[in-house]
Amino acid sequence: MQTPAERHLTQQEKPPAQAPARDIQTSLDRVLTTHGAYVPVELLLTLGRLRYTDYEAWRSGACPTLQSVLVGDARHAVALLNEAADWAEALGLLPERQVYFGWGEIAGQRLAFCDDGWSDADAVLATHYVRPAVSDDGSQLDIFLDSGPVAALQDLRAALCARDPRGAERSLANLASKAPGHRLLPAAARLTDMLADLAAPLLPEATESELHTLEHILLPTAQEVLGSDARDLLAAFWRRLADALAGVPFDPERPALHASYAYSRCPDWRRAVAAVEAVPNHPAEPALLARLAVARRRAGNRNGAIEALCLLCWHFPTAAETLLDDAEIPEVTLHQAWIEFRDIDLDPPPETCLFPAWYLLTEPGLAHTLASDRGTGDNGGESAFRAVRRLLDHDCIEARKAVRAAEPWLLEAYLQLHP
Repeated sequence: MQTPAERHLTQQEKPPAQAPARDIQTSLDRVLTTHGAYVPVELLLTLGRLRYTDYEAWRSGACPTLQSVLVGDARHAVALLNEAADWAEALGLLPERQVYFGWGEIAGQRLAFCDDGWSDADAVLATHYVRPAVSDDGSQLDIFLDSGPVAALQDLRAALCARDPRGAERSLANLASKAPGHRLLPAAARLTDMLADLAAPLLPEATESELHTLEHILLPTAQEVLGSDARDLLAAFWRRLADALAGVPFDPERPALHASYAYSRCPDWRRAVAAVEAVPNHPAEPALLARLAVARRRAGNRNGAIEALCLLCWHFPTAAETLLDDAEIPEVTLHQAWIEFRDIDLDPPPETCLFPAWYLLTEPGLAHTLASDRGTGDNGGESAFRAVRRLLDHDCIEARKAVRAAEPWLLEAYLQLHP
C-alpha cells in the first residue's frame, strides 16, 4: 500500500534518491542565515522536499498532515532532518519544540505533522534548534523580562503570517495598549490595514501600482515587522497579483509585470514555469530564460533548468553570468562548476558561451539525459557543446578532432577528467 507521500508523488517529479551531504550542509547554512535558527520545515523547503504551495495548503487546512505532501520518500526526508539536527547540536544550538497553527479560516487550529503512529518523525519536524539567549556580558537573559509587550508582538506577528485580519486587529490593539510607544506599531498597523484589504479582487488596471506597492512599501514593511517570516504574509499578495496578470503579454520593457515574476515571488514554481512557457518567444528573452532556469530547478526539473541555462549562456552570456554569480539556481554542484570554470587559467579566459560544453565534461551523464535538440545552432558555444556531447557518447579520433577544432583546451580538459 502506498503512503500518502508516495500517492502525492504520482503527479509530481521525484527528487534524487539521495541528497549529497554538501547540499544538505549548504541548505542548512542558508536556513541558519535566513532564520537565525535551524527550522526543519524550512530545510525541507530549501532542499525541494516540500513545495511552498503544498506547505501553504497544509497551513490552510487543505492537507491533513505535512507528511502527506512531502516530495519523495518521507522516511528519507526524516533521515535528512536527523542528520541536520546532529549538525545543529554540534553548532551549540538548543532544541525547542514548536507548535504550528493554521492560517486563514483555520487560524489558531493546531496542525498535525505526521500520520498517526509516527511520533518520532513528528518530533523531528516540530523541533527547532535555536541559539542560546545571552546578553552582551554573556549571561542568560531573563525570558520573562517585559513579557507583556513581547507576547503581544508575537501574537501580532503570528496573526499577520496566518493571514488572519481579525486576529491581527485584536493583537495590534493589545500591543498598542501594552506598549503605546513601540517602534513597530506604525509598520504593524500598515500591514494590518493591507491584510484587511487582501480579500478584495485586484483589477487588471491596478497591477502596475500593486507591483510598486508590493516591492517598495509592503516588502520592506513586512521585513521590518516579521523578519524572515515576511514570506508567509507576502505570498498571498504576490499570488493575487499573479492571478491578475494571468494572460497579460510579456513586455521586455517591464519584465516584472508578468505572471511568471509574481508566481516566482509566491513562490509557486510550477505556475511560474507554465507562465514563462506560455510566452511564444520566451527563448529570445533573457529575463524569461533566467526566470525559467530558476523555476524549473525549484520545481524539481533539473535537466530542464540546465537546458534553459545553456540557452542563456549561448545567447545571453551577461544574463547567464549574473544568474550564476548570484547562485540563484539552488544547485551546489552547478555553482561549484561555475566557480571552477571561472578559475580556468587561460589567456584570454574562456567565454561564458563555452560553460555548457565544459559542464558536460564534469557531469558526463548529462550528455545522455539532456534533450537532443539542444545546441543545434551555429553559435560557437553550441558547436563546442555538440562536439563534446559526441565525444562523450563515443570516444574516437574523429570526435577528439572535432572537440579540438571547436576549442583545443576542451580536449585537454577531457583528457584530464577522463584519462
